[in-house]
Amino acid sequence: MKRAALACSGGLAMLSALTTPAVASPAEGTSSRAASVLGAESLTQVSAAAGPHYRSCATKGVGASGEAEIYGWTQPGAELNVKLSLLDGARDGNSAAIRIVIEGVDGKRRYAAWHRVSGFGKYKEGWGTVRHARGINKIGVQVAEFRGSRLVESCTDVRGPSS
Repeated sequence: MKRAALACSGGLAMLSALTTPAVASPAEGTSSRAASVLGAESLTQVSAAAGPHYRSCATKGVGASGEAEIYGWTQPGAELNVKLSLLDGARDGNSAAIRIVIEGVDGKRRYAAWHRVSGFGKYKEGWGTVRHARGINKIGVQVAEFRGSRLVESCTDVRGPSS
């Protein structure tokens, strides 16, 4: 995957603790505007027609569960505001991980970097923006459990705007 193909920033570049807002510098291929972080007031400004769209899944033993709230999906070329939430739900020594998955209008899937949390009951969330120069046909999340660097189990929820 080319880094510039999927532009992610804010909470997508770095998840933060529940009580701390996510802040990150622009990811490669993004503008500083794309790296802005949404505050609670921004949610009330989002058009109802533009979302929210929810994508979520949990691994079989519920060692990892995650969700994305997607706002602003008015057309394939839109810049989407996304909130990621992640929970490590098992005392198994594994870490929970989440990442954004998009399918462009060209049919190719692109994956953002993994974001992890480790420790039973640990929860993180963060806001950011996602866009794709060729347009987004589908968007979702992949949630996984890792033991060290080895992927143990994963689930994926990637859908279009009407599903």
